[in-house]
Amino acid sequence: MITFNLEYFLKLLHALYTHQNKDEKFSRLMTFDDFRKIGLSTKSNGNIQDYFVYHLQMIQNENLVCTFRNNRETRSNKIYFGLTEKGYTMCDALFEKGAREFLLNLGTNVNFAVCQKACLAIASDIIFSETKSAL
Repeated sequence: MITFNLEYFLKLLHALYTHQNKDEKFSRLMTFDDFRKIGLSTKSNGNIQDYFVYHLQMIQNENLVCTFRNNRETRSNKIYFGLTEKGYTMCDALFEKGAREFLLNLGTNVNFAVCQKACLAIASDIIFSETKSAL
C-alpha cells in the first residue's frame, strides 16, 4: 500500500516550482520526460514509480494544471504539467516562507491534509502581516 511520503512530495513540488525548460514555449511547464530526467517518475528499469502517480494525484485537483500539445511535425502529443496560482502559493509557503522546515520537524505524522493546511496558514499569515504593515 502506498502512503504519503512528505520528502518525496516536497521533491515533486520543488521540481514543479523551480523548473525551467528552455526548449519549450512555456518554460515553467514540465513533461513526463522532464520528470524522468530528474529521476522522479521512473524506476531504474524505466517503469513509472507508484509514488510518482500517487503524489502527482495529490496535487492534481487544485494545485496542478495539465495541458496537451500536439506536435504536427513528429505527430506526437505531449502532456505538460504546471502549477496553478494555488500551487504557487503552496510552494511559496513551503520553499520561501519556512513551511517545509516546519512540516519536516513534525515528523512522520504529516499527511497531505496537514501539509495543505500548514501551507495555507503560513501563506495567510504572511499575507495578513504584509497587509497590516502596509496600513
